[in-house]
Amino acid sequence: MSQGRGSDGLLKNLTRLAEALGVSPVFVKRMKWAGFPMPGGRSTVPWALAWLKAHPNFRQSDWTRPLRGAARPPEQDAGR
Repeated sequence: MSQGRGSDGLLKNLTRLAEALGVSPVFVKRMKWAGFPMPGGRSTVPWALAWLKAHPNFRQSDWTRPLRGAARPPEQDAGR
């Protein structure tokens, strides 16, 4: 079975998912911090693309650290 870099439905870890999407592993890690679900540390390319399409304003620079509790952009924490 080929494990190519297409938009297949194979589960991929963070590093392999980043390779398949053509982004850095840090980008995928920050997607996770912003609420992208990776149960068991795995996801698929179609799930990642669907999440990015549903979150068009996602910018990795907004997510420089993981947040405790519900995922929300850091600027919403200002003034707390």
